[in-house]
Order: sequence, then C-alpha cells, then structure tokens
Amino acid sequence: MGDLNGDGITDLVSELGPYVSAMLTNVTFSGVSLTPGSGSQQVVASYSGDSNYAASTSPAISLQATQGTPTVTLMAPAASIIDGTPLTATVTGGGLVPTGSVTFYDGSGVLGTVQLSSAGAASVLANAVALGTNSFSASYLGDANYVAAVSPALVETVTAAGTSVPTLTVKPASTTIVAGRRWRSQSQ
Repeated sequence: MGDLNGDGITDLVSELGPYVSAMLTNVTFSGVSLTPGSGSQQVVASYSGDSNYAASTSPAISLQATQGTPTVTLMAPAASIIDGTPLTATVTGGGLVPTGSVTFYDGSGVLGTVQLSSAGAASVLANAVALGTNSFSASYLGDANYVAAVSPALVETVTAAGTSVPTLTVKPASTTIVAGRRWRSQSQ
C-alpha cells in the first residue's frame, strides 16, 4: 500500500498470478449530509466483505459541517417597559448551541455586548435610554458553527421609573343596569 500515483490517496498493489499489477483505489461516496451548525463529525467507511475480500473499516476522518444561520430573538417582559428593564436575546440554531456574544442596540446606540450562556441566551438592562418609543435589536456576532445574525426590531414604549399610569376599569355589578345603582372603580 502506498501513494503510487501522487494523488494523495493510498493505492493498493497486489500479486495476481505470475505477474504483479497495480490496483489504484479511489473511493467516492455521496449522500453524506451534515446539519449546518453541527460542528465537526467523525466519519468511517465500512466494507462488509465478500467471497474474495475480507471485511474492513477505514480510519475515521473528520468532516466539518457548514456554518448554520441562527435565529436571534429579542424579548422584553412587556410591551411597555420602565427604564432599566432587562432585555433578553436568545440565539438558536439547527445543530450545536451557538456560542460567542450578542451586542444590544437602542436604535444605533450600543447598550452593551454580553457573552451567551450555555443555553444560548444573554441579557442587558435597558438603562438610560430615551423615554418614549424605542426600537431595540440584538446582533449575534457568530462563531465557528454559525454566521452572524440580527434580531428583528423590538419596538417598546419606555417610561421613567415611578411614572407608570395605572389602568382604570369600570365594571357594573351585573350585566343589567338599574337606575340609581352604584358603580365601583378598580385601579391596577
């Protein structure tokens, strides 16, 4: 055995009868598919043998999956938040859990860059942001298994701490309203 033709592939020389011949072995396989973002996988070729040749298994070779495209989701605890509320980004992929970091933005201003947890999540406080309607986003910077990706915009109304307005709800005591009956108000 050896690389007789210089192509980087091992060739096999065997004695067949009264002469020696060179049998160049090139094996091509197809149908091997790796999930994008699944990292490096070990692959072996196995031959079950026949009446002329014994069974054999090749040494393992490493195949690297292509980088996957992750999904970046940005969440807030409510549609209207108070300045200083945490925003959480989650990065998911089709194979391994994404690693690396996420940069959080309020419009074009950077709120911070945070390392992802082992579950693919990161949080930052929406501190000192403009009051009113804000457009937040999270940008995943990518790793060896996943390309960079950005979350869709998360539009939130931001209020100052201690300035939230209570909701007032008026409910009748029954579905039938009788003249002169009292109503009760409830604030939340």
